[in-house]
Amino acid sequence: MSVCGVAADSVNKPGSTRSSGFTVPARRVLVLTDVEFSVIGGGAGNLITFTLARETSGAINSINSDISATTGVDGAADARLSLRNAIVKSGVTLCVQCFDHSTHGLIEENTCGATIHGFLANDS
Repeated sequence: MSVCGVAADSVNKPGSTRSSGFTVPARRVLVLTDVEFSVIGGGAGNLITFTLARETSGAINSINSDISATTGVDGAADARLSLRNAIVKSGVTLCVQCFDHSTHGLIEENTCGATIHGFLANDS
C-alpha cells in the first residue's frame, strides 16, 4: 500500500485483460470523469469511507469529499461518484482509500479498489 492507500496504476483493456504499471505520460494529464469504489470482505454493517487522492512526494491531496457506504451481509460495499474533470498530472500517483470506521484503519489492497474513468489530454 502506498502512503495514501492503494495506488491506481492498472488499466483495463478490451477482452477483460489488465495491465499494471500505468503512469500519466510526460506532457499529458489524466482528466478524471467518474469513479466506482468497491470493497469486499469487511464485516456486515461496517461504515466504509472512500476517497480518491493525488500523492506527490508523500504529500496527499484529496480529489473528492468523502463518500461512504455501509457493507451488506456479504461484507461488500460500493459507491459511485462523478468527478467533473479532476486533473492528475504526470509524475503524480493516483490513490484510492477505503477507510473502515469499525477498525479505524485503511483497508488492504486486495479488498479495496476502484474503477476510474477518464481520458488523456495535453498538459497546458
